[in-house]
Amino acid sequence: MLIRTLEPHDQSEWLRLRRALWPDCSEAMHAREMEDYAKSERACAVFVLARGPGRLGGFAEVSVRDRVDGSQSARVAYLEGWFVEPDLRGKGYGRKLVEAAEDWATARGLSEIASDAEIMNPDSVKAHQALGFRETFRLVHFLKSLHLLAASLALLGSSADPGVFTEGAYRDFPHMRKISVGQCDCGFFGGNGWSLGPAVSVKDELIEQAETLPRRRPA
Repeated sequence: MLIRTLEPHDQSEWLRLRRALWPDCSEAMHAREMEDYAKSERACAVFVLARGPGRLGGFAEVSVRDRVDGSQSARVAYLEGWFVEPDLRGKGYGRKLVEAAEDWATARGLSEIASDAEIMNPDSVKAHQALGFRETFRLVHFLKSLHLLAASLALLGSSADPGVFTEGAYRDFPHMRKISVGQCDCGFFGGNGWSLGPAVSVKDELIEQAETLPRRRPA
């Protein structure tokens, strides 16, 4: 079997394997990410395991990130996705895919490659360790929608005194219940770390949004 870079005719097979690795990922997200890889050939790459005419048995997606936890390098290669079909595992193909990603990174002057795995996926953790990756941190990632904040400002006005939505106001926003809005200092995370600044904060009860935030995986 051959390890090679992704080619245009691989799109449907690549998508099939992506769906297997990330079943919770929406079709729109798959399409967007695949398009990003096609547009950013200098900053990312996809390597595939060709297992027969028109078929793929695995893939590795690699990109360049500006900073990675546990690394002091300004730019680090990152294994964004790594997958081998079950019947081909344990035969060294996963290692060869990662080695292809490492060679790509080295050719671009990078000295480190990073990756991640879900805490509840011990097999992936062991596979990374077997290839020489060392564990740096265990984190819980968070995501917060800012649509709630924007909607509150639109209804109350940015200079409004702290108040409460009326029944009529939040009927138009069924994913909210009554909230109170006031001024506070709020932390924002950017590429260079945490910074503090004034921001409008939803106090009292910030109550559930009807739509569940999409779960995006690490590989």
